Amino acid sequence: VVFLIGAGIATGAAQKRIYVDINLRSDIPIADQLPANVRYDAAVKTITEAFEWLDGKAYDDVDIYVAPGVYPHVVVPDIHVGPSSVPLQLTPYFDVFAMQETGSVVIDGEGMYDAIAYENFNSWTPRQWHGLVFSNAVCGATGGYFARCVATDCEVGFAGCDLEQCLVYGNYGIGIYKCRTRSCLVADNCGSSSECAAYAATGAQDCELDGTIVWNNLMDGEISNWANCWNGYYGCNCTFPMLSGEGNISANPQFVDPTRADYHLKMGSPCINAMLGGPGLWEWEYDWWN
Repeated sequence: VVFLIGAGIATGAAQKRIYVDINLRSDIPIADQLPANVRYDAAVKTITEAFEWLDGKAYDDVDIYVAPGVYPHVVVPDIHVGPSSVPLQLTPYFDVFAMQETGSVVIDGEGMYDAIAYENFNSWTPRQWHGLVFSNAVCGATGGYFARCVATDCEVGFAGCDLEQCLVYGNYGIGIYKCRTRSCLVADNCGSSSECAAYAATGAQDCELDGTIVWNNLMDGEISNWANCWNGYYGCNCTFPMLSGEGNISANPQFVDPTRADYHLKMGSPCINAMLGGPGLWEWEYDWWN
């Protein structure tokens, strides 16, 4: 089973498929290492190589299949796909029910890099990323749209991003900075005032929040959940101290077992079905990382 990243490009050319697997071996025929019934135009070991292969080409449709595994940080080149192309968008498809069986796609920043870095964030840059785990990075990502992604063990989880149903926990600087969120969870991000000198909080700073739980983020051992944050369209956030605006609450979300990164809500949590005019706070369609 592989995870699919699809990029639709309207150019009148043929569809192409790229297969990415960090475990590809040079001593075995590539065709023997592909999943059954998958036609491919290129097979590479890293996600960066897939983008480099795309650069300068123009196709009706491009699908990038990414096998589960731990991948090095991604450098997205300054992609040019032709003057008749629409802006490149990555819209992955994956079977969330299979993730527990097959493992996740993890991008490791090696402690020195952003998990995803852009050579030039322009109109052609891939902007949609789904179902990825960012770890051991300076920053999970700066810019773009992320859905059902996880950022952990980073200096900064996300900066300047649109986030939907993302989990940001266990980072040692700040969880999210200058982001817009919907139904996200930002918890247990901890740091010291010396490590976080550039930030006023370790949870969320300068963010527009919707239906988001920001809880138990600490600076020097003291609660430091948010600074200069505000309600988005729906509001209805859970944090302490409570944000001003409609629908916000400030009550223990009652996670199942945060010490084991199990942030599902216990029965009776005040955050269940708490979002007015929209989906419930932290209301996931699937439980895919438990």
